[in-house]
Amino acid sequence: MIKKKVEVGGPLTNSELILMNILWDAQRPITGPEILAYVNASQEGPAFDRTSYHALVNNLLDQKYIISIGGCGHGKNQARKFIPALSRNEYYAHQLTSSKRFSPSDIPDLVCSLFSYSNVTSEEKEAILKSIDALVREDAQE
Repeated sequence: MIKKKVEVGGPLTNSELILMNILWDAQRPITGPEILAYVNASQEGPAFDRTSYHALVNNLLDQKYIISIGGCGHGKNQARKFIPALSRNEYYAHQLTSSKRFSPSDIPDLVCSLFSYSNVTSEEKEAILKSIDALVREDAQE
């Protein structure tokens, strides 16, 4: 089934995108301290500092990129947890389709470009195209 479109704000800053990647990679709700631990454990050094963390989270909440769950009381087990409101693929699709120059007629070229940059085999292409066809047909029936 093709997912419903999630309405979110504009493009993310580099720091916001790093925070989103942490949430996408976690694949579960995570707390602020866990996010900061991932940031501080980066081999390249922290992507943002602790003082900017709250501003980043609040901006992502305001733009509807993340959802806050829980958050009653204090302490590690009671901290607010965050989940992404959309998947990584949905985010990149949103970025492409938000462009003023995007047209739905670009979709076949985008799929071909994804194939080119992904180095997929002919067999993988066939399986992917069958999957796309099934999703589109299922969506048309709803």
